Amino acid sequence: MDFWLNIALIVGPVLLGAYTATLTIPIIPKLIVLIASLIICICGVHRAVRERKEKQHKAKEEEYYRQLSERQELRGRGLPEPYIDGLGENPLLKGQFNAGRKYEKESKLKEAIEEFKKCLLHPKATETNRVAANILIGNCYYRLSKLKEAEDRYQEALKIAKKVKDEGERLKGKSTALGNIGLIYAGLGKPEEALRHHNEALEIDRKIGYEQGVASDLGNIGLIYAGLGKPEEALRHFNEALEIFKRIGSQPQIEIVLKNIEILEEEKRKKAQ
Repeated sequence: MDFWLNIALIVGPVLLGAYTATLTIPIIPKLIVLIASLIICICGVHRAVRERKEKQHKAKEEEYYRQLSERQELRGRGLPEPYIDGLGENPLLKGQFNAGRKYEKESKLKEAIEEFKKCLLHPKATETNRVAANILIGNCYYRLSKLKEAEDRYQEALKIAKKVKDEGERLKGKSTALGNIGLIYAGLGKPEEALRHHNEALEIDRKIGYEQGVASDLGNIGLIYAGLGKPEEALRHFNEALEIFKRIGSQPQIEIVLKNIEILEEEKRKKAQ
């Protein structure tokens, strides 16, 4: 509708002006019509340019949110680095682990899945290894937009994590699996379920004092509130996450959260005008 209105505002006055120029009428009325046509045409061009810029800005903002979600989910979808590295430290699994990580970085996700499955199915794999392998496989499915397959792996990781004897490793595995499942629900458009899982992960990360995890959980919760149109709740969580990221010196995450806060504040200003 807007497209055709812009066409009418631009082309219509041009045609009117051209037609008026051919008429044998007094010069003053003719000039008035020509000037009016020119003004309307200029306004139409300005309107079309403004709408195009607004659409480009909206597209950039949506792309930013997509990238922001992707980057903030990296910790949520994965395990704390020491936990993942533990899979590679098992000499029996190191080859498959390194090959899988290499394929993952190259975005060869199907190949990565096959290598991680070898880790998962190895008879000498520990419960901790199987938690890590399931989550890494789930990560690949997530990136392939196969949410059901990803959820199955995360649910399996959660089930196994509950059996890990070491309490610290058990809780890290549980919090990560819960956060991952939350991301699945967010992707499926179930924000309430997503919030419940992220809050469970947050509670565990606070309990074990894993600040990086706490901040990431807060960031993911903030994203959900932003999507629900609750900027105050989103900002509260982002600001809390920001304080933690600053304290632990996590510069990339600081920049992400600051940009997210900037966008929400800008949206608030626009609504207030």
